[in-house]
Amino acid sequence: MRKLKLTFILAIMSISALSFADADSNKAKIKALYDVYDTGTVKEFTATYGSMLADDFYAWNERYIGLGFGMSDDGETIARVLRSPAIDHLKTGDKVISVNGVLASSDDDLPFQGLLGGEVTIVLMRNGSKMTVSMNRAIQRNTNDKESMVYWMSTWDPKNWEKRATRLRLNPIIAEGNEVYASYESSQKNDEGVDVVGWTIERYVFNEAGDLVLSANLDESLFMAAQNGYFLAKD
Repeated sequence: MRKLKLTFILAIMSISALSFADADSNKAKIKALYDVYDTGTVKEFTATYGSMLADDFYAWNERYIGLGFGMSDDGETIARVLRSPAIDHLKTGDKVISVNGVLASSDDDLPFQGLLGGEVTIVLMRNGSKMTVSMNRAIQRNTNDKESMVYWMSTWDPKNWEKRATRLRLNPIIAEGNEVYASYESSQKNDEGVDVVGWTIERYVFNEAGDLVLSANLDESLFMAAQNGYFLAKD
């Protein structure tokens, strides 16, 4: 009985050691990801992040009130049509002329976001023809699977990458088994040259093979503010 008991204890110790080793490995991957974000190029970051993703990867970020599409870096072209109501009215490649009377070529914020249910009227060019579409804002899930995440990262402009929030002040990363939690303060200069800082908390989940299956941003403060009619603007 002593031998069997000792064997059982050793087996438990081996499993426990393996669990801690996996946690340390997962923690190291996330630390390396933040390091390359902080100091690397856009190609280095997207290559690092893309190599971590499992085939069933899923990203969840805070929800928002809007139309359910993504705009290209030029601020005028529809890059991705993801969800309703946009999926029923817009197409990838549409060129936006104005939104609720605000010209896309101006420096003003386009009112895609705003109060839930508010009407948004978009004048656009599609295949050389000018047209007008109207729809109402809805709650949007800000999610990505592996394919859409890789595609989205492939559209990142190196010039915009240079303007990203840098100088991350990373707290000690917490890892237990396949779950990793990270929190950091980032700093970014606005158009007036003022440093804007803020904390972010993120959760990562790895599978047994060590591939990333989930990433999630754990803050919905902007989404809550949007339901009261507030949204971020340049001014």
